[in-house]
Amino acid sequence: MECRKAEELGYRRNVYASGLRRRESGLIGVLVPRLTDAVMSLMYEAVERAARSKGMFAIVATCGDTPESQAKVVESLLDRNVDGLILATARLDDELPERLRRKNLPHVLALRSDGKSPTVSGDDNLGGYLAARHLIDLGHTDIAIVTGPSFTSSAHGRVEGAQSAFEEAGIDLPKENIIFSGYGIEAGETAAKLLLERDTHPTAIFAANDNLAIGVAHVAAKLG
Repeated sequence: MECRKAEELGYRRNVYASGLRRRESGLIGVLVPRLTDAVMSLMYEAVERAARSKGMFAIVATCGDTPESQAKVVESLLDRNVDGLILATARLDDELPERLRRKNLPHVLALRSDGKSPTVSGDDNLGGYLAARHLIDLGHTDIAIVTGPSFTSSAHGRVEGAQSAFEEAGIDLPKENIIFSGYGIEAGETAAKLLLERDTHPTAIFAANDNLAIGVAHVAAKLG
């Protein structure tokens, strides 16, 4: 009866005022480098669904790859009284997670890790190992790796996993065959040109994510 009367009167609960009483906003801030990356978009959608199922709301913000931009966006989210942060941006040289830990601000690192803050991630090392092992099993011995930025744990983890597979098979991996790049299609194209336009080029390339693989495949097709 009370609910029907509230609807008739057009009553809407003031979530902000309710949050002030509880000292909670019901908001979760999600920070990603960019939403043009399909993995980041899918992750945010999953976070938003999970938050909604708990009566909360997830808001996403993009910050590119610079620590300065990341810090500004985090401050903006905190100014909006988010109850916690999910960061898919943790750099190996990033001081932000440490600052959040010092202030006891709830946060989780997603898809990347600094080895200290709570983290949700796949096994980058195992993924790199399995990708390289697949190419080795196909008979390749001259293999290159195109991975993400050198400041990300995911990029290093995938390289380390691949190197384990090469060592296991007794295959040498020259330093010039490892390219730390971005995680976008253009980065894959640039790296592929460096590798495939050499006088002697690898017979196989392990690209560390889908966008890089698309870029590598595009250049490989152009070069025949």
